[in-house]
Amino acid sequence: MSWSSCLVNPPGEDPALLVSLTGTSTSFLLDCGDLRRLPLKELLRVRRVFVTHTHIDHFVGFDWLLRAQLFVTEPLCVYGPPGFAAQVAGKLQGYAWNLVEDSVFRVEAYELGPDRVLQQVFWCRDKFALSSSRELAWDGTLPEGMRLRWASVVHGVDCLAYRLEWPAETRVDKAALKELGRAPGAWLQELKRDPSVDPELASRLLLSIPSRALAYVTDTVWNKVSAKALIELCSGADELWCEACYLHKGLEKARHHLHMTARQAGKLACAAGVGKLHLFHFSRRYPEGVEHIAEAAEQFQGISPARTFGTSTVDC
Repeated sequence: MSWSSCLVNPPGEDPALLVSLTGTSTSFLLDCGDLRRLPLKELLRVRRVFVTHTHIDHFVGFDWLLRAQLFVTEPLCVYGPPGFAAQVAGKLQGYAWNLVEDSVFRVEAYELGPDRVLQQVFWCRDKFALSSSRELAWDGTLPEGMRLRWASVVHGVDCLAYRLEWPAETRVDKAALKELGRAPGAWLQELKRDPSVDPELASRLLLSIPSRALAYVTDTVWNKVSAKALIELCSGADELWCEACYLHKGLEKARHHLHMTARQAGKLACAAGVGKLHLFHFSRRYPEGVEHIAEAAEQFQGISPARTFGTSTVDC
């Protein structure tokens, strides 16, 4: 499985990264700022939301997403740092709920701690009262086949950085299959399970796809402790979406507000050996981020302009 990613809003506005799973009707969000740019069909595709922290610019879009999904049959799974489930419950209880008795929709909130995961479930038909709460032994594997990893970062409140990993896989080369004049069937699954059944055929038909990863980092100060954790989390990622709130000349302001500079984002990308770096979450002082890109490029050459929903020629 592959993915495409783009910001919902321009880089100087509320953070929200839309990750669409190629060939499916499913997408994820990393952070949940203002979502009003997304049409209803896109809001309905979102099945998982990974929230770094609940400052208003990262979580205000949850209400907009909830409104769109009240009669969806699948759950909306939302993930965040310790204390997150109570904040989700607070949002759900902030409204009056009637005329929803026929809904089978539910919200599943997951608190991601360093050594435990807490799941709480809220059913729409029960007016989003808490229906269950339990601790899970969970390694981060998601039903869609990828694995979620997270790390705590420093922002004055509980805050997380995320990594989504797609495992290595073996695919059938459809063009080669057609060229050989062979019809697909159970034999292909057997060949994928055990290529030694016919090594020559396997070499012609099977493609080995390496593991891939996307990392997302925002709202943290850059120091020795956070640098170590972030380099480990982002190591080898194909894409790194990283905040660059300030320029290096605003370093003291960045430290005071517990944010990163563009230079520090470039250092992280270089040290972690990522494939591409996308910068976002610029201070409103520099909404375009032109100087940020130039500054980060002094540390890391693989910078790509951040794709934004509805304005990019790249399918997001």
